[in-house]
Amino acid sequence: MSTNEPDSSRSQAEFYQERAKEFVELHDQVDTSVHLLDSLESFLSTFQKDLDAVAGQISELQDRSKDIEGRLKSRRRIERPLSSLLSDITIAPSLATTILDTNVGESWIEAIEQFEKRLITSRSRTRVKAARDLGEVAEGLRIVAATKLRGFFLALFQPIRGSVTTNMQVIQTSVLLKYSPLFGFLQRQAPTVANELQRAYVGAARVYYETGFRRYARSLTWIKARTPEKFEPIASIDERLAELNLERLQHAKLDGPAVTLSYMADNKTHKEPIEGLLRSLFLVFMDNATAEYTFISSFFASSPSPPSVEASLSLLTPTAVVPTPTMMATPDTIAFAESRSPVNSEYEGSSRHKAMHDHIESLKKLAEGTSSGYFSRTSPITDATVTKAARHYVNFFNSFVYLTEHEEETMIFSNLQRLRDELTKLMNRHTEKITDVVAKATAQSALYEVILQCLSNGTQHTAHLKLQKEIAHWAYLDEEAKRKIVSAAPGTTTSTSVDDAREAFLVELASYQLALKKSAMICDAETRQVEEYQREKERIEQEHITLRRQIEELKVALEHAQMLRRRKIEYDSVAERVNTLPPRDELEQSIEALENDMAAIRAEQESQSRAIQTQKASLEFIIADLTSLRFTGKDKEEKDDATSSARASPLPDGTDDSVAGLSADTLARTSSSFGTQSERMSGKGNDDDDSSPRNTEESGSKEDDIEMGEVEEEDEDPRDKSPKKKARDEELEEGEASDLSSVLSDPPDE
Repeated sequence: MSTNEPDSSRSQAEFYQERAKEFVELHDQVDTSVHLLDSLESFLSTFQKDLDAVAGQISELQDRSKDIEGRLKSRRRIERPLSSLLSDITIAPSLATTILDTNVGESWIEAIEQFEKRLITSRSRTRVKAARDLGEVAEGLRIVAATKLRGFFLALFQPIRGSVTTNMQVIQTSVLLKYSPLFGFLQRQAPTVANELQRAYVGAARVYYETGFRRYARSLTWIKARTPEKFEPIASIDERLAELNLERLQHAKLDGPAVTLSYMADNKTHKEPIEGLLRSLFLVFMDNATAEYTFISSFFASSPSPPSVEASLSLLTPTAVVPTPTMMATPDTIAFAESRSPVNSEYEGSSRHKAMHDHIESLKKLAEGTSSGYFSRTSPITDATVTKAARHYVNFFNSFVYLTEHEEETMIFSNLQRLRDELTKLMNRHTEKITDVVAKATAQSALYEVILQCLSNGTQHTAHLKLQKEIAHWAYLDEEAKRKIVSAAPGTTTSTSVDDAREAFLVELASYQLALKKSAMICDAETRQVEEYQREKERIEQEHITLRRQIEELKVALEHAQMLRRRKIEYDSVAERVNTLPPRDELEQSIEALENDMAAIRAEQESQSRAIQTQKASLEFIIADLTSLRFTGKDKEEKDDATSSARASPLPDGTDDSVAGLSADTLARTSSSFGTQSERMSGKGNDDDDSSPRNTEESGSKEDDIEMGEVEEEDEDPRDKSPKKKARDEELEEGEASDLSSVLSDPPDE
């Protein structure tokens, strides 16, 4: 027993000496592994800090990206109103070239309209810096446009001033009205120039019309001189003038004979009544005045606005913009209009009263038996004289009825009333010389019949109230005379009763006819009144419809104005928000800078992702190396168990989840590579063992069960060994080597 102990000690020492190098190498490997684990720990901690920093940067970048996206949306939201504002205030180069480099023409109409819109917009948006910057340019273009338009319109007015033979209507309708929008631009944007042009046109038109009317009035004066007319009182008027001259009365109507023209004065045989000449002068005057007023109201008027209800209800005629027609009255026309005649005397003032007074005085002198002239002899009053005076009176009365439109002409018919009274006195003075009552009544009835017959056949104005009253007056006098004849007939003779009855019947029949005429006149008057009532009713209904239509149009215009006001308020609010923003160049630069920052952030994120992937791959290799180091020095039989245990073993603390999710194939390949390395190391140890005597003596079946660094244990009872080893294996953690098989942990028995 004692001899065996030194041998075993010696053999054990030899065993350790032989494997000292392997133990040193194993120790170095363990130190290297420890250093690797320390470096891995520091790397993982640094990597975790980097991941936290990267996560913070990513969240910060996300916040910045959201902020940039919000600002971009706000920029896009104001992009449309800002674009419309810029389009409204921007003056195109073509528009500026048209105003600066071209002459005034038809192309200016549209160009000036567009320029005025931009000019008004820039003036109304003074709070916008861009509008203020364009204000000076727009003002310069306005001055240039006003200067060119002034010269253009003055050149158009020059032919009117230069020659009276110029066709003014052609210039007005074909040229001036076409360029009325340009003059409207001057009225709104350059009122001083517009007033100057307006005065220039007034002067040119005044010279044109004054010269034309002087020449026309002179030619009518020549025609008037060919038919001289003098005033004659009613008692001495020629019998040929006793009949009603309807041709001369036709000149009192607008739709009467043709107008006398200037060239007709060259024909020395051409004659016209004074009524026709006066009517021609008035019609020519009114025609030119209305044409000029129409042109003035359309050309010189301001911008049109919706008509108001008060203006439509007004009965007053609108005042002309330029009072050119009032300047056309010349001394020649006034002197020409002062000529008087019996027919148109109702249109005159004091001259008409003087003429009617002369007629009344002539009848009064005739009734008194005195002469109406200074050198004429007194002539006896005969039936023919009285009948002629009665016919002239009826002629006067019918003329006045034909010429008057209103029945309430008090001044005219009061003079006729005085003339009728004098005529009645003349008839009574003439019949007073007859002593026989019947003859006297018969003579009076004959005169009354003449007057009634002339009144009934003179005109077609039977519905005129004054005419009806006049007929009723003379019919009453005629009826009274016939009653006197009937009442005086039985006292004078009894033998002629049949003739008296016949005469009485004729008188009654005449009275009945007169009543029928009066009834017909009353019916005509009532019919005319009904027609007038219907026309007035239709006119009121039409005016009511027109007013309702105008009210509807005004409602639509009001709604449109309210909508425009709302849009203007919204536009002002948008403009205020736009004014609070920096200029567009700065916004574009900021957007571009933000986009560049986003691109740099994306590039940095991609580079960090690539670095993380690279670090992940390196970490995988490190973990694989560590896994292979765990299985170094184990038995080949337990290599598969160790490999599966390495797959299921937890990773060190601080590793990423992606490292834990490595595939089993990668770990298997790593384990196999390190297993090959361990085998090479074991083979090296075996070679060393082959040269020793211990290796040759103990080679056998147990050699395969001994791994590097392990010592074969002594044989024990299998019944004692199996439970003990099994319990020991259960206490081992996953990835740990057994201490029983280690020579260093359990030295052999002595």
